[in-house]
Amino acid sequence: MLVKDTAVGDWGNFNVVEGGLIYVHRAEKADEVVRLDFKTGATQLLASLPYHSLKGNRSLALGENGQLILTLLGKGQADIYALYPEHTH
Repeated sequence: MLVKDTAVGDWGNFNVVEGGLIYVHRAEKADEVVRLDFKTGATQLLASLPYHSLKGNRSLALGENGQLILTLLGKGQADIYALYPEHTH
């Protein structure tokens, strides 16, 4: 198994990038977007969001300029956000 710390409901919350993988990790108190480096096995935190705010299934995409496109859950709606962390590609 390449990544052991993914949730079953996040089956589509990943993107393969040059030399690595960007995926969602459900930490104890936060939803995290992490980059795994295939060569070294090192991980890098790209974004930390409030726990259970990132929708499951397929809610993570990458934009043309390397931005993270995320579907975040609100009280009565889901909103789409673009985040611009460094080193996404």
